[in-house]
Amino acid sequence: TTYTVNFVDYDGTVLKTQTVESGKSATAPADPTRDGYEFIGWDKDFSKVTNHMTVTAQYQINRYRVRFFDYDETLLHTDSVEYQSAAVAPADPYREGYTFIGWTPAVPDTMPDENLELVAEFELITYEITFDSNEGTFDNGEKTYNVTAPYGSVIEADKVPEKEGYVFAGWSESVGGDVAENLGKADGEKIFYAVWLPADGIFYTVETYTMGTDGKYAVSETVHSGTTDETVTAEYNIAEGFALNEEKSELSGIVAADGSLVLKVYIDRKTYKFT
Repeated sequence: TTYTVNFVDYDGTVLKTQTVESGKSATAPADPTRDGYEFIGWDKDFSKVTNHMTVTAQYQINRYRVRFFDYDETLLHTDSVEYQSAAVAPADPYREGYTFIGWTPAVPDTMPDENLELVAEFELITYEITFDSNEGTFDNGEKTYNVTAPYGSVIEADKVPEKEGYVFAGWSESVGGDVAENLGKADGEKIFYAVWLPADGIFYTVETYTMGTDGKYAVSETVHSGTTDETVTAEYNIAEGFALNEEKSELSGIVAADGSLVLKVYIDRKTYKFT
């Protein structure tokens, strides 16, 4: 009496068919292979065949190593993942001045049949730096201008504002603060304010009104110079027979940046009564 022994793979594919005499042993085919699995044997004993048999290949799923490295090759985490299962990444790593953007290659949702090494990827952070003209203007007429500076880079201002009647002295991190020796490095968003010093050589006008015999004033004008925001006082001479009209006069004022200050000196003619 003979019997038929079929050796089949996990999916039913026939690997080998053999006719075996009763009580004899069947001979298995070469060990089959399966992606992501290790062959571990057959599901039935075929050393003494006494009937028709189907013998099925048995497998054990493989596990593969996934290693996660930081940008500097520091090993952050190692995982063992079954074939076709999802790998799980560790917590996002931190790198000063950078934003973590993912892993290269990407963390697999379905584990392939090989070990993997993944490296953390980062993007350099950039910061917006604002330069405020502090009541001045830049060459485009704007009051402020912005630059983008990468983390750790030296902050530099490539534009100088202007302000009528003042001299630009530098930049400060606060309004009215001292001029910074340097603007430092970009480590966050910052605002710098222009520092202004009063300019010399700013003109102002003194108008002198002298009363004539007809009671009307003749005006003469002189131009002087001073420093912006400086308090100045008009100089004048009173001839004999004349007196300063303090009520009408504007003898002192603050030098305006635009040269618009006008001081006024009224000199009245004295009157006498004869009896």
